[in-house]
Order: sequence, then structure tokens, then C-alpha cells
Amino acid sequence: MASYDPSLTGNYYILGDSQAEGVHLIEQDRNFTRSMGGLLPEQSEETIAHIRTALDVACGPGGWVLGMAQTYRYMHVTGVDISQNMIDYAIIQARASGLDNVSFQVGNITQPLNFPDASFDLVNARHIEEVIPAAAFAPLFKEFMRVTRPGGIIRITGSEWGVTTSFAYEKFMKLLLQAARRSGLDFSADGRNLGISPWLRRFLRDAGCVNIQERASFLDFSVGAEQQQSGYQDLTVAFELMQPFLTAVGVTTQQEVARLQQQLSVEMLEESFHGLVYTLTAWGQKPEGVVSQIAPSIGAQQSLPLSPASEGDGTVPRLFHFDLPALKTRAQALSDLADSFVSPLQRVLDVASGKGEWATSVGQISPDVEIIGIERDARQVEHAREQARERGIANVAFTVMDPFQRLDFADNSFDLVNVRYIVGLIPAEAWPGVLREFVRVTRPGGVIQLTEAELPITNSSALAQLGGLIAQAFFLTRRSFSPEGRLLSITPVLKQLVQDAGCQSVQQVVSETNFSSGTPVHREVIQDIVQAYRLVLPFLVNAGVTTQQEVEQVYQQMLSEIQSDDFGAVAFSLTVLGKKQ
Repeated sequence: MASYDPSLTGNYYILGDSQAEGVHLIEQDRNFTRSMGGLLPEQSEETIAHIRTALDVACGPGGWVLGMAQTYRYMHVTGVDISQNMIDYAIIQARASGLDNVSFQVGNITQPLNFPDASFDLVNARHIEEVIPAAAFAPLFKEFMRVTRPGGIIRITGSEWGVTTSFAYEKFMKLLLQAARRSGLDFSADGRNLGISPWLRRFLRDAGCVNIQERASFLDFSVGAEQQQSGYQDLTVAFELMQPFLTAVGVTTQQEVARLQQQLSVEMLEESFHGLVYTLTAWGQKPEGVVSQIAPSIGAQQSLPLSPASEGDGTVPRLFHFDLPALKTRAQALSDLADSFVSPLQRVLDVASGKGEWATSVGQISPDVEIIGIERDARQVEHAREQARERGIANVAFTVMDPFQRLDFADNSFDLVNVRYIVGLIPAEAWPGVLREFVRVTRPGGVIQLTEAELPITNSSALAQLGGLIAQAFFLTRRSFSPEGRLLSITPVLKQLVQDAGCQSVQQVVSETNFSSGTPVHREVIQDIVQAYRLVLPFLVNAGVTTQQEVEQVYQQMLSEIQSDDFGAVAFSLTVLGKKQ
């Protein structure tokens, strides 16, 4: 097996350069293209029609390039990769397919690109976080801007390498993230994630792009999922190929890698295995009339006044409200999928309604729908009632009720039961019984809507550290689904939980919330984070993962970091909808 030494080869790719890696990359490319919804799923037909020339950097064996050239025969697509082996393979495949609208060349993307200014209508980069050091990204994006025509698109896709219920997979992730950090390949503030997601928008912004947008997707390789078999084959090959990288940087031994590979090959085929890879695509336009790179002028962000946060009482609060900003800005109460899933929608139950944010927002959008919120905290119920009265929302009612015990409603009472961000409020073992109770009060043909999120991925060391403490505390108190406490691991198991509760036709929808500095939702989301994390501090101390003095210092540091110009954070939420038969 080849050794890993970028100082000699100039190739930082963690899986090396071999025939086996070429086969792996072909399979990986197909898996991600399918999970993302296509080659350019976020772009309109009108936009694609104006793309005549496209560049794919770090193209590997040319899967994306060949797919684009086959699909859009009027388009000329160019691929560049550091590996002569990959380029040779791509050229052979292009000839075999009879494609005359493609070209490939060997090139090191950490060096200036070998193309004239304004050469391409689209520059595409997928998963280059595995290919080049973090320090090379900013100069590379300047090159992207240089070779993109005015009005053209720069598009980048990155992944966070997965969240699962497998102990061996999580152990591999710890080793891989540790090795990536030692090699300068990670963006993480604390080493629990790769950390690329918050940076994509920023790289585009700093390069001078405008009209920046993002779209999340996910690859489900859980047992029983559509992409389980291909995901299993892809990952088992990948973990074998990364052995030289892991051992070269000194984070493990060949013997440990072999042991983990064997354990993983067993665990990924067990019925209890669940795994998701979250992917984020960001794209922006080069401004019209701009030919050379012009750095944007970004002034100092004004300090945001944060409302005083209440002290916690040792219980776990709802940690997140990532769905609220989008809900408040759209004209319909439910997503397109949920809206098509349940009809008619006349009566809704909002579980653990808190201060009534979701219920009042939906009630205002849909005045003909009756919404009942249940919450065990009487103070929050009163606050929700007051908010509804002040806003003149008459179709929403709130009542004090423990949402995780037997509900005081008859069978088949609701068209929709909405459950959002309750991870940590109950032990993991209580979820099946609680969900069965939600299904009981849902009418036949009605829908359970369950939304959860993993902890935010951020460049703030303090916010990331608090997230790590939460993950550890939830693991120790058996409130997460993580096999060892790196993450919450709640989202991979949602679909199975809803199915086990008796629902059918289960669908999953992913969304991302980017609350980095300068984004429209920054202020609203960080205010929620400030409140929730303040409330959770006593629980962290009681769980024994920190001390009062330590966690207070970290919290105060977080308050400073989340208001800086450089703050970046992205959260992935997964909504699962299941229909009661």
C-alpha cells in the first residue's frame, strides 16, 4: 500500500492515488450526486442554459465532468486533477462514451490554475476539503474568481464526514479528524467535526461573489436505506485506503485500523445501524464587470444587544429553534412536502410548545387551522398565551400538560402532531413509548412531523466547546443516541423511530441554518443560543462534565466570539414525516 507524504508528492489527498481509489471515487461520486438530487440540482433551467463552459477542479476520475458533458452536449466541460492516473482514466472514459465536449488536464490546484482570465461560466469544486490544506482555500478561491467570467457562477460542495450509531465508525472519525488537524486539513474549532460547512459562504464572500446561496442535502446509508449497500461498499474501501494517512501522521497503528475495519464491517450491517452524511452546497456569482479579484470591504460589525439570559434550574431546556426564521418568512405554515402529506389540515398538536413560537407563527399564517400547544412548564404556557393575545391570534390555545406522559386527548384527535427539537428533554430509551403516544392521538391518514438537529458546526472555539460538553452530558445521562458522545446522533435514528411507532410512507427533509455573522438570521439565532445555553449550564455541572467556574468562563467567551465579524456557524436539521395508516 502506498505511503502518504505530501511533501514529496504534492498530493494531500487522504485516500492516496491508486487504482482502488479510482474505483472508490467513481462510486462515491455516484452516491453523492444521487443524494444531492443531481449534477446541478440547485440551479434553474434558465441558469444552466447560459452555462457554455464549466470547470471541475480536483475532478478525480471525471465522474461529474462526464455526467455534465453527457447531459448537456452543448456545454464544454473541463476537469483538472493532480493525479495522472485519474486523468488518464477520465480520458479513456470520455473516448469510450464518444464525448467530444470534454477535456482533462493534470494540475495542482494549490498553484495558479493554467487557464486565462474569465474562461468559464461555471467553476465547480466538490469535496476538496479532503484534497488540499485549509490554508490553500483562500488563494484557490481567488483563482476561481479570476478564471470565472463576469456573471458566472462559483460553486462548492463540502461534507462533514458523517454521524452514526456505530462505535467503530465514531472511533474512525475521531482518528480521522485528529489526523486531519495534524495535517492542516481541518477547519474545526474543536475536532468533533471537519468544520468545513461554515466556511463555504465565507470563502465565496471574501472572494468577491454576490448573490450567495446555500442548499443542504444528506446521504442516508443506514441499514434498509436506498443507498445502504453502495454506502457500505464505499466506506469499507475508503477506511482501508485511509490507513497510510492515519499511520503516517501518527494517530494510530496498522493493527488498530485493521481491528476497527473488521468491527465496522460487522456493525454497518446490523439492524440497529444508522448513519447520515450531511452535505452543503454554496454558490455565488462573480459581479458583472469584475475581471480581476477585488476583495470586498467588510466593516466592523456592530455589537448586537443580547437580552439577559435566565438562569437554569438543572433541567434540560429546548436547545434549538433553527426552524423558526424560515417559518416566519414564508407564506405557508408547512413545507411543500408536509403540505402535500396531510389533507385536510384542520387540527394540529404542538408538542412541548414552550413559549409558543412555532404555534403562534403557524396560527398567524393559517387562521383556519386550530392549533393546541402542550407544555409542562406553566410559566411558559402563560407566556405563550400572552403572546397569542397580543398578536390577536384566536385559533391557538395552550395548556399545561406533560407532553411525554399519557396525553389527555382521545384517540385520532389531530391531523398533524408537530414535535421539534426535543432531544435531551427525555432519555433515549423513552422515545419509542412517547412517539407511540403521539401516533395514538393522530387520526388515520394524519401525520407525525418530527424535527431535530445535530449541534451547530462552528468556528467559535467556545460555542464548539459548549457543544462538546452538551454531547458528553447527554451521553452520560443517556439522552443522546451517540455510541460514545462525540455528537448527539439523534438525526440518523429519527426515521426508524417514526417507523417503529407505527407510521408508514416516511419521508426525510434536510435544511440548513447558517447563522454566521452577516447572515439575515444571525441575530435571532444567536439570541436563542445565548438563552438556551445559559439554561443548560447547571445541567452540565450536575452531569459532571465541567465545573461552574470553567463553564461560566467558556460561556462568557462564547458571548464575545458569536458577535465577531469572523463568526461562522451552520446547523443541519432533519425533518421526518410519517403517516398513520
